[in-house]
Amino acid sequence: MRISLSLLEVPNQSGRLSSMEGLRAYAAGVVFLLHVALLAPPELRDTFAVQWLAYGHHGVDIFFLLSGYLIAGMVRKSDFRYWSYLGHRVARIYPALLAMLLLCSLGLFVLRGEVISPLRFVQNVFLLNGIFPLNIKPIDYVTWSVFFEFAFYAVFPLLYRALGLRWALLAALVIIACVYDFDSRYSRFAMFLFGVWLRFHPERTLRIPTPVVIALYLAFTTLTIGVHYEMPTWAYVAGFGVVSYLLVDNTLHASGALSRLFTWRPLRLIGNISYSFYLLHPTALLIARMLIAPLHLEGWSWLLALAVIGFALSMAMASVSFVLLERPYFLLRKNASRSTADRSGTALGGATSAEG
Repeated sequence: MRISLSLLEVPNQSGRLSSMEGLRAYAAGVVFLLHVALLAPPELRDTFAVQWLAYGHHGVDIFFLLSGYLIAGMVRKSDFRYWSYLGHRVARIYPALLAMLLLCSLGLFVLRGEVISPLRFVQNVFLLNGIFPLNIKPIDYVTWSVFFEFAFYAVFPLLYRALGLRWALLAALVIIACVYDFDSRYSRFAMFLFGVWLRFHPERTLRIPTPVVIALYLAFTTLTIGVHYEMPTWAYVAGFGVVSYLLVDNTLHASGALSRLFTWRPLRLIGNISYSFYLLHPTALLIARMLIAPLHLEGWSWLLALAVIGFALSMAMASVSFVLLERPYFLLRKNASRSTADRSGTALGGATSAEG
């Protein structure tokens, strides 16, 4: 039965930035290509194409910057309520996350005979695998970033409400510096702060022509291929933070080529389901590897087949997940907003862009 593409639309578009959905699609896409590249046959791993694709971890950093931008827009509202906000974050994130953990656990058992212990499952439910010094084995290796998201969701509003913007940002940098000693990857929390600053001070950003922004972005991501793992993590975060800040600012606040590209409907629809896509694509790639095994492909043919079949499976699984597990949240938010508007006599918006 054909499923209408309208089911992949967020039920209430009020307040949403269409170009942001396109950016999410890009971020999810480069992470997908990263994990395809990491599965490349040994004879391809040193090629420039695979090395360039393997740089796709920066897609996660774009997600972080966008989250910082969105959450900053929520916490600055006069009617912000911390516990209500946190409850909405849990309701938004956890249905798809729990379903993914169950699916991955089942898949690991069926495909590899690996049994997930109750303790390990609970640890992953609470995202403790994102606390790297604990050395907790993830069920799905992408969920460390969801821990980063929740840590930011929980801590930044408290800092902002208590200290104001500038002191909150300074306090956040001090916290990042402290946890950096435990694991350098925690410096990537700074990407959220780039997004926060952009949301509060878009007018202070130097307006750079779109071609220059694209050139700077491509130059950084190309020139650091093969050396970014050897760079101090803080240096990578600082450099990529600047170029991605310019990219996101140009996309959201200008009307040039980037804005037009990222509002293209196919990209926007992928962006709508990007959270489920991000969670489920590792499982899709695992299934794709098994499907192409009987074909006895080698080299580029094998990698291309993996990418095409893996992407198709990821899209199919993410679409189902969005319709069943994410869209109901947006419908509830839409109905709640409509009910509030009816009671107050005002035309309040529904799910804001921050609810993405």
